[in-house]
Amino acid sequence: MTRDELRKELKSGVKLEDIFEFTDGQDCLIYKGKFLPGIIGDDICYISDLSLVDIPVNKSIVKSYEIDSVMGRCYTTNDFIKECNGHENIAEDLFNYVDWQTPDINDFMEGYDDKEQFFKEYRFPMDDLFVTEKMKDLLSRIADLAAQASDEVYDDDDDNGTYGILSLCDQLYEKINRYLERDSDD
Repeated sequence: MTRDELRKELKSGVKLEDIFEFTDGQDCLIYKGKFLPGIIGDDICYISDLSLVDIPVNKSIVKSYEIDSVMGRCYTTNDFIKECNGHENIAEDLFNYVDWQTPDINDFMEGYDDKEQFFKEYRFPMDDLFVTEKMKDLLSRIADLAAQASDEVYDDDDDNGTYGILSLCDQLYEKINRYLERDSDD
């Protein structure tokens, strides 16, 4: 069931317990379906603790603010994947980890004391989990600006201090490009 379908059902007076099979979470009731990436990734697979927002599962809720509160606690497989920056295997582990709370990759990562353990399990550096495509694009732009600044600042006259700036721009450009090349090779 998608969020839109759930919203329609709730507006018509159907109780949450008649739609989902709630189970015990950590001192609360939660809904936990199946983690199904792909075509049905927009179906609700997890509803976190509704008691935190005083929403009963055994009564009809038709007020828009109550329905909005429910919608804010519904998560799809795609939501988990997005939280994990596209890493489906980690998203599934995060799904298996949550038992009352809002899915948050940072909570899940607290279980990893060192980066080597994470690397052994997932085969990529932990820090890469937090680097989004948007960040990679930004790094690429910074590298281009550093190269451009290097070209514009270049001056054979070392007395004016431009050599230090030039060197810094070149180093920044090279480091960012190495990072981006390493990431694209994975």
